[in-house]
Amino acid sequence: MGKGLYIQLVNATGLTFTLDSESCHSHQVFDWTPPPTLAPNTASMFYAEFEMHDVDRPWFKYIDDSAVAVYTSPPGFSMKIDLKVKGVKHVEKAGNSGGYGVGVTWAGIQDLFVYPPPDPTGFSSVGWVHDGVVTIAVAEASGNVSQIPLSSAYPTPDAKSGQWDNDLTALRPSVKHWATNWMDQYWPFLSQLALYELTIPGTHDSGTWGARIPTQQAQYLSIADQLAEGVRSLDLRWAVEEKNGSYEFRIIHGPASVGKLKVTLDAVLDQLTHFLSRTSREIVILDMHSFEGDGWTLAAFEAFAGKIITRLNTTSPLLIGRLSANMTLGEIWDSTGRVVVGMRSAPAEVIQYLDDLGWFWTSSVQQKWSGEEGPTFWGTIRDWMDSVLNPLTEPIGYLWSIMAQYNHGNDTPAYVPQELSQYFSVGTDGIGENGLKANIIAIDWWDRCNSENKLSSQDSIPNFATLTNAVPLNLLKGYRRSQGLSLWNMATNPNLESEWAWCNKCGCLWYVADQNQPQFPCAGGGDHSYEGSMNYTLTSGLYRSAPAQDHWFWCNGCSGVCYSGQQEEVTSVCPGATTDPPTHALNLGTEYWMFRNYGGESAQGSWHLCQKCAVLFWYEPNVVQMGPCPAGGVHAMIGRPYKLAINPAPLSPADAG
Repeated sequence: MGKGLYIQLVNATGLTFTLDSESCHSHQVFDWTPPPTLAPNTASMFYAEFEMHDVDRPWFKYIDDSAVAVYTSPPGFSMKIDLKVKGVKHVEKAGNSGGYGVGVTWAGIQDLFVYPPPDPTGFSSVGWVHDGVVTIAVAEASGNVSQIPLSSAYPTPDAKSGQWDNDLTALRPSVKHWATNWMDQYWPFLSQLALYELTIPGTHDSGTWGARIPTQQAQYLSIADQLAEGVRSLDLRWAVEEKNGSYEFRIIHGPASVGKLKVTLDAVLDQLTHFLSRTSREIVILDMHSFEGDGWTLAAFEAFAGKIITRLNTTSPLLIGRLSANMTLGEIWDSTGRVVVGMRSAPAEVIQYLDDLGWFWTSSVQQKWSGEEGPTFWGTIRDWMDSVLNPLTEPIGYLWSIMAQYNHGNDTPAYVPQELSQYFSVGTDGIGENGLKANIIAIDWWDRCNSENKLSSQDSIPNFATLTNAVPLNLLKGYRRSQGLSLWNMATNPNLESEWAWCNKCGCLWYVADQNQPQFPCAGGGDHSYEGSMNYTLTSGLYRSAPAQDHWFWCNGCSGVCYSGQQEEVTSVCPGATTDPPTHALNLGTEYWMFRNYGGESAQGSWHLCQKCAVLFWYEPNVVQMGPCPAGGVHAMIGRPYKLAINPAPLSPADAG
């Protein structure tokens, strides 16, 4: 199979957008199944996969995989999505292959807002990474306001020789073209929300771009560049040194680096004020996360706070006072304040002094960290983030951040853009809530994340996943607030059902816990067997726009789970049927959903839909043979494989007693 991507469609309006079926087509793109409608106040996601295989082939430049989908809504609105492996039209090509891979042509926008922001011609260019999420959004603002297009066309990406990695880096110029003032571009939606209700892209150890030792470095970009590329929360850690009665404050990364990083408080404030002078509505959070080393006396804290107040409040107050913590951004924008300084980590004896000053948020920012020193697996971070986000039922009421990053065992940054964009999207893992519940999402290696041990490499994987999810989800939250709706209501609670087993005779998945009929006929002869099987778990009760395949039902003739939808052309044949033709007898009371990219580590891939009989079966070359099919011969795979969750508890079949 070739490279692919998820396309997330957010409808933050009261309108219904309908797919123009006559305009929807694809060429050599698998799973091009855009939803037929985009219902109001919802989001949906589907996967598209290019057919091309070997991207290093000399004739790669001739590959023409492409797809088109057009959504419309009266009176005259249209959204045309182009997908093309070599770059969409409207974008000037560089070299043999160029463009952004995904492009959107807008018409009839009128009083709507769209994302990504359109250029003067009504076109939005979008970059992507393999298995990452591309988001396209339409939003409806309250009041008589309209979106102002970007002042210039999206830049031509440097496609160089047309190799795949160079094409993927088109993500970088597309995001950088609008990221500097994203809060200003979408102010009608953000104005409805308090800072603690937003989803905010942030960085971890934000001041370490100048580290000399690789293990002390967590960012490549300066503060100025991070802000210009959309970061709005900075995690800053400080050391102090007293010289002849004056204090110098410098960035650190752990106690061992005291005296080794050259970034000073003045340098951070210089870059911050320069950025704010070029923007109007951008709000920046300075999370003064820790104060390391000796020398942090009350006098040192007084000097630290005094420098911040002097630098940021001399001309007009740029600091946002702590009493504004519950204000909406619209209320904050009525003042000159643009900077939050969080001092939650200050010692208890300093807190009262800071509170009396009134400019420092001593209850923020609460950082949530896994507690793992150098976690090396995505599953570790994902499970921990689940434990933080799943219990939340409403915004916490103060600023907090979640550390969403892990490294390889050698402290090399892990490949995270695809995992982060999926986790904080509308569907994968959190079934739609993670990106809405998160406040500040802090990551390492903003802009680029290498997959090799080259911390200073320029040729690397773009890493903007938290920004490209945060902006459209903030549009959805802002719209919901304007309508008096809950900020988090995209999904129903899924139901998880175990006691599904692999049959070692025919290879299909079947339900073993039916007390009414503990044995079911098998295409391999006799009844199904659960010998050697793990305890698999299926999911039901999802919302219609979940990024999983629906229309799977249990058959009470063979106890298998069978597909009855329209996305795949399959035939229904049941080994236990008593009808002619021998089709499956489906129980339509419970609909199951199959994930192709299930995020759990306790999962097994290589499950397939059989085109000949419509069951789900397991086949993996050199591991298990293709099982017999009730339609004759062996099963025939169609579509992309699925992953099933595994319950560590043993099976409890109906015939066990």
